[in-house]
Amino acid sequence: MQSIVLLDNNKDAILEIKEAVLKYSGIFSVKMDFIHCRSANELGGYVVSGKKFAMIVVNKVLEPQELNTFHGSFARIKGEVPLLVVINEQEGFVSRRFNKNRIVFNAVVTKDFVFDCLRLYLADDERKMDGRIFREILLSVCDVLYKNTKEKMVPSNVIESKAKAEKHGISGVLAFYGEGIKGTLLINTSLELIQHFATKILYCDHSDLTTEMVDDVMGEISNQVLGIVRNALGEYGYKLNSSMQLVVSGKDHIFQPSSTGHYYVLPFSAKNLSFQVTFCYDTYPIKLNRKKISDHKNTKRILDIRLLNDMISIIPKTIESNTKLKVKREKIEALKAESHITQSLHVVHGRSDEGGYLVAVDIPDATARQFVKKMLFCEEDDINQDMIVDAVGELVSQIQGNQKKSSEQYGYTFQNIFHCSFSSEGSLQYLMKNPGHYCRILFRTETGEPFTCCFGMDSSFAPAIFDSSDIIKSLKL
Repeated sequence: MQSIVLLDNNKDAILEIKEAVLKYSGIFSVKMDFIHCRSANELGGYVVSGKKFAMIVVNKVLEPQELNTFHGSFARIKGEVPLLVVINEQEGFVSRRFNKNRIVFNAVVTKDFVFDCLRLYLADDERKMDGRIFREILLSVCDVLYKNTKEKMVPSNVIESKAKAEKHGISGVLAFYGEGIKGTLLINTSLELIQHFATKILYCDHSDLTTEMVDDVMGEISNQVLGIVRNALGEYGYKLNSSMQLVVSGKDHIFQPSSTGHYYVLPFSAKNLSFQVTFCYDTYPIKLNRKKISDHKNTKRILDIRLLNDMISIIPKTIESNTKLKVKREKIEALKAESHITQSLHVVHGRSDEGGYLVAVDIPDATARQFVKKMLFCEEDDINQDMIVDAVGELVSQIQGNQKKSSEQYGYTFQNIFHCSFSSEGSLQYLMKNPGHYCRILFRTETGEPFTCCFGMDSSFAPAIFDSSDIIKSLKL
């Protein structure tokens, strides 16, 4: 068992580090020991006893003699050199030739900072979450559905899977982000089952249901499931922030998630119909300069006009470079929280401590087929839904990559959280409910094919002078 050591002559930092170790151990299912040493001599005793150290936090100023003792003990540690966290940049540590790649200087010991160090420097990127997380999801789904509908869900075994295309009647997506973890909660089921749930939740007859009512019920179920999961994980000291919600409905539509990470599928059934929950998570590198980030935070949500202008330019350039078709912007509309009809929808979502963005390309079948013909050099009769998902999905990936690169010049460090495609031979209805400000940008190719890009931005980082949310809200539909 590896140990986290605190070298400190008072007890002020003990609780902070204990909580960080408990949180890290709980999330990543590892066993770690916490040791409090009051002096370098005491640390040396643990070294002689053969203790294995993962991290040593020095929360005191070491005088030359004690620094010599510390350096001697540190040099005798066997195995991989532990991470050394030194409070304040003490000259002695710099001059003693410690490994600069394994030493971090900070101003104060806090639970969040120590957890970030553990996650950033010690965690294996392939480490999987503790199974308790998935048990919490399993229980929360059963609990949410029973409380709302009095229907008992029958769970099957949890399956670790890969992202794959499947056909569904209605799909709900919630993205989450926080403290080195990012991912999505996906719920897929049949229209028949969600309509049945809607009659129970809304106390109405089946004939009274509208598509908007069914979409709202799906969104509310997704919200409640994620809410319970967030509360449950909070008991392990883990905090999730939801950052995107999307509901798509349409008979036998193809749903193709393309996000990276670990996928865990939790199959349920009710009334002999499938109700599938997929939990996808991935990791991202953590910034240790939390103070610098918080100093730039704004209390107001901002739609950064720089990112909007870049997106208006990026989309035509990306499509033209792939299809040789010139694209012109026709107009921009305010995006209301209401349903829209399309035949295929391709969504990317990114998030960071500075804010989040959403790009959703709403593309009619005729336009998508024109793009596929140009990109894959094929005849229209040869085009199928899988080809549309792959080709347009690639366009959206490039749009996201170009947007991410462009945003970095303004100080954003977006992490790619969610990427998916929806397509149907009939029609799709989608509903997005997200924080921040959104607009619909209407484009048309030189051959007359229209398509729409929904762009949303929620920034707490950009200066107010770049806020275009008032302009967007004033647009008339």
